[in-house]
Amino acid sequence: MHTVTVQEAQARLPALIKEAGRGEEILITENDRPVAKLGAPPENIRPSNTLGWPVIGIMKGGIEYREGWEDTPEGFEPYMP
Repeated sequence: MHTVTVQEAQARLPALIKEAGRGEEILITENDRPVAKLGAPPENIRPSNTLGWPVIGIMKGGIEYREGWEDTPEGFEPYMP
């Protein structure tokens, strides 16, 4: 792991991202205090798109609504608008 200042990180961000992609960790400091760490994502993250975020609609067809699911449960009437 090596250390860079915020200003240095701003100027060299593309190169630092490439380093992080190769497994290097970069500590970013401001006024000699650590403020962020740049590194590759954990191996156990299952990216489902290019950003690694869940894909909208991935459960389409996998959820079944039963009759009356939208009805207010008994006793909750006072809390409903």
